[in-house]
Amino acid sequence: MFSDVDRAQDPRSLIKYVEKANANNRQRALKEQVIKRILRPQPGEAVLDVGCGVGHDAHVLAELVGGRGHVTGIDRSQLMVQEAKKRSRYPRSRLAFLVMNGSNMECESGVFDACLIVSTMMHASRPAAMLSEVARVLKVGGRLVVFEPDWDMLVLDTGDRAVSRHLVRMLRQGVKNSGIGHQLPSLFRQAGLRNIKVECGALTASSYREINDAWRLKAILDKARRRRLCSAKQVQAWLQQVKWAAKMGCLFGASAGFAVYGRKA
Repeated sequence: MFSDVDRAQDPRSLIKYVEKANANNRQRALKEQVIKRILRPQPGEAVLDVGCGVGHDAHVLAELVGGRGHVTGIDRSQLMVQEAKKRSRYPRSRLAFLVMNGSNMECESGVFDACLIVSTMMHASRPAAMLSEVARVLKVGGRLVVFEPDWDMLVLDTGDRAVSRHLVRMLRQGVKNSGIGHQLPSLFRQAGLRNIKVECGALTASSYREINDAWRLKAILDKARRRRLCSAKQVQAWLQQVKWAAKMGCLFGASAGFAVYGRKA
């Protein structure tokens, strides 16, 4: 899915998912807090946004660096970058979007003051290579903040333990790097980053819509069914249990997210 958006069965649905996530006031506020309080982009700085999607976070960054600064948003997906360019509110001299692989960037070394990566490394084929590449393009003393959910810390209660276990297993299998959140501090050190700081927060949900929006439950179950990891009958039964639990007021889900900060030595 997000590992290769352009080849996804329904790539436009992924854009809609990103839209829903950014329309969620709680999630949007949390991301803006990470940007403003932890990354702290300054006027005039050059900032990189890896896995920029349709450009929501890049616009926040562009506002903070001002007219003398510059933000470069990169994404592997041509569709995402095209959409980001359409939505851009700033001239290219202030905000540029490029199709580029974060693990192999066509950039000179030491050109960025700061870098932001949000919900991207969980889909990366080579997370360690991506962090090493980001470290390469950062200036000495440059700042990196990665904000990722940790699907290994996902919990779900549907009122039926067996169904809950099956759903959690399927959701974790639906993400390439399900435990990337708690692995980030070690990966930062391996990439040569220093002054590492970690903050953790939790996302909770108690309705079918919230759980589906947060963890793409139906989409991941459909993918598991196509891969023959489960049957259509199982998917139907599991979703019915989730909806029943929501109706009865006993549905609950939660996952942890990690914001990790580091500087290039």
